[in-house]
Amino acid sequence: MAKEEGVYVTYKAFDKDLKCNGFQYEIGKSYHTEEDIHLIHHGFHGCITPLGLLSYYCKHRENYRRFAIVGQYGNVSSVFYDGDTISSSDIKIIKEISLKELLDMSVKWLLENETIKKVNRHFCKIDVAPYPNNSVISNGEDCQIYATSSVNSKICSFGKNTNLTSDEDFNQMIVNGADNSVAINNTIFNKLLVFGINANVACNGKNHYIHTFDSANISGNMEYSNINCDGNFAKIAIGGSYNEVNVEKKFPIIASCGRCNTINNKGEKARIVSCGSGDIINSKGKESVVVNVSYEGCASAKVGSWITLAEYDRSNHFAPKCVKTEYVDGKRIKGNTLYTLVNGEFVEKK
Repeated sequence: MAKEEGVYVTYKAFDKDLKCNGFQYEIGKSYHTEEDIHLIHHGFHGCITPLGLLSYYCKHRENYRRFAIVGQYGNVSSVFYDGDTISSSDIKIIKEISLKELLDMSVKWLLENETIKKVNRHFCKIDVAPYPNNSVISNGEDCQIYATSSVNSKICSFGKNTNLTSDEDFNQMIVNGADNSVAINNTIFNKLLVFGINANVACNGKNHYIHTFDSANISGNMEYSNINCDGNFAKIAIGGSYNEVNVEKKFPIIASCGRCNTINNKGEKARIVSCGSGDIINSKGKESVVVNVSYEGCASAKVGSWITLAEYDRSNHFAPKCVKTEYVDGKRIKGNTLYTLVNGEFVEKK
């Protein structure tokens, strides 16, 4: 955290309207509060590092879409609530930044952080545990990195053909390079950002956040996790319950077999299949095929796409009653409208 003439330079997240906790901000404006400063309930809050804000964004992605560099001053809290947050009586919104800029700043912060060990070797094995703060940056290729006995590690890899394994909780990982593989094994609250083509991610556990920015294969059995893919040709196969999958680019293939998972797709020519229970599929990509044969499942698709739904007889051990496919023509079957199957007919989901 930089401090210039009594002003702490920090980082802050906002919703799409540049609001935070209901308070409206504007770029370039300053604000003051007479409230007693408190790190949870009162005052203006900011993260002291870009990586801290990125971590916060990972946990609250659905609510916060915009970011800014801010200045905090006046009455400033002296104790960090989570090691990376401060509260102040005064704040100035200095400059809005994009998610990519926030990512670049996070990586730069990691590289310039003198407390994080840098390893510049190829074909090596790295155990994170012995390093200060359980954190390491690897600039080598064909490496194997292990976080098998270290909680709350920060790991950054910039080489191709690297294998990264996380067997502990609360780890934060950035992987940048082609043909990398990541395994997250039966843990909770891991955060993973992946850059580079042909990434492979296998994840098991709860409350994970995964974000890939190029072509990637993602699989695993998770609960309450958030999976985001911003690259073309994403391939996703998940089991588990109450997960959310968000896909932005073309030609994804998505399969879900679990309970109450939500799939949101914006990529064109998507192929999406669900065979669990209570899954929801929202597909806004053109010319897509959506198959939701989960029990009490529902689906929507863009005009020009196809939807298949299934209905089951609960009184007969959930034997199938009907499977039906409809073309989304925009008239009889509306675009971007959730449907479920009732008595063999497509019915809008209430």
